[in-house]
Amino acid sequence: MDGVVRVLVVDQDLDVLQRVPEELDREGFAVRIASSGGRALRELQRWLPHVAVLDARVDALAALREHDTEVHVLVTGIDEEDDRVAALRGGADDCVGRTCSPREIAARVVAVARRCEIGATTLDIGSLRIDRDARKVHVGDRVVEMPQRELDLLVHLASNPERTFSREQLLRAVWRSSSQWQKASTVTEHIRRIRNRIEDDPLRPRWLIAVRGVGYRFQPGSDAAMSPTRRWQQRGPEVLDIREGAPAVTNLTAEYS
Repeated sequence: MDGVVRVLVVDQDLDVLQRVPEELDREGFAVRIASSGGRALRELQRWLPHVAVLDARVDALAALREHDTEVHVLVTGIDEEDDRVAALRGGADDCVGRTCSPREIAARVVAVARRCEIGATTLDIGSLRIDRDARKVHVGDRVVEMPQRELDLLVHLASNPERTFSREQLLRAVWRSSSQWQKASTVTEHIRRIRNRIEDDPLRPRWLIAVRGVGYRFQPGSDAAMSPTRRWQQRGPEVLDIREGAPAVTNLTAEYS
């Protein structure tokens, strides 16, 4: 949870896989590339990108959406109106034609990050303040000590207010694991510990809400205006290719609380 915007570029054209990541690199994004839908799905599972830049020829939009409904998908290489409409109805958030330059693609990703507040490092939610850089949590005037994994879990939930996550999804996002390797009850126990640290009444939580039969969500509350402070990181992001042998996509069926 380092605040860096993660972008996955999926294209069959090796030139595109070089030029687009270079432009995204200049904007300070962390970038990974894939040349096939299968590799893209594995990276979606392993790396959890915020944005996917997907070439229409790869034909992986439906599969990406099936496994992740939150990633922002920009489909490239679509010129015909009917094809753009079909892509948007099929789950794309934006479409551009074949003549769209790498520079414009990077600018569109910047706009997405700005609009969706991706990369925020400080979250202010009413009396709760989470500083991701300093790795500190404040509840009112009180500083709350919190182990790294609990803080990562709280940050993930608070960065996606009112979105319900299954325990399986939280294992993937925070632990980079799955219920095949780690018990889903691990999430339940960490939620319990966080509640004990930040909630006035852990048995009647205000922020960390259990959704029966589904999972957990972060509820900001009526007096909690989300005011993230954005700071783009200056260090160079990683640019990695996806190698064979990456973990396969696991069953994403929701765990029941």
